[in-house]
Amino acid sequence: MSDPLEELARQQQSRRVANVRPQGMRPPQSRSPSPQPRSSNKTLYIVLGVLVTIVIVVAIFAALVGFGIWKAKEAVTEIKKETGLTEFINKTGLTDSGVLSSNKEARRQAEECLSQHWTKTGNFWTSIESELEQFSSRYTGSKFIRQVSGLTFDVTEFPLNEADRLNNIEFKGSVDYSAKATRILKEDHKWRTWAADANNPIHIGSIELKKIKGKWEVELTPSMERYKTINPEEIPK
Repeated sequence: MSDPLEELARQQQSRRVANVRPQGMRPPQSRSPSPQPRSSNKTLYIVLGVLVTIVIVVAIFAALVGFGIWKAKEAVTEIKKETGLTEFINKTGLTDSGVLSSNKEARRQAEECLSQHWTKTGNFWTSIESELEQFSSRYTGSKFIRQVSGLTFDVTEFPLNEADRLNNIEFKGSVDYSAKATRILKEDHKWRTWAADANNPIHIGSIELKKIKGKWEVELTPSMERYKTINPEEIPK
């Protein structure tokens, strides 16, 4: 019969031997799976890139449009200074806005001014025109006869500001004269063929109107000042 103490010692010795591992060996570790790239993050980056590109393109386009409008205003201002063609400025819509007016007194002034520069015979209006240099208020010295058909005019009224009221201005505006067709006669005394613009009326001239303390004042622009009435008997057939 074995000694219990010796048996216990052998069991402890066996357990120590079982737990001994070769030097340098480590207990096995569980490996976590390597992270895989997420497709959702990649899609998000693509969408953000597209949005940034769109914002940049829109900003560049807006800047170009703004620059174009500024240059157009500058060009119109220059033309106004050189020619006094207020009617051209008003039609572009790039200056102080006005509204078409049905003011009877203003329209009467427009009719009177027209009759001082144009002669009406039947359905036509005829005038002696002094030729202007292109984009200038200077005359070339040449004159010819111009005849128009379907002549009409629009009165544009501009809003009064505080300075206007202090200056007793009751009305200020402009009158634009236009026609449906026109023809000219030069030194050879032969009428050229009638000309017309299919999309827009042909501009004839313009004037500025003011009413101050009940009295009307008419200011001619070079585009209207160049016309003089003609004796009906001198109008070639």
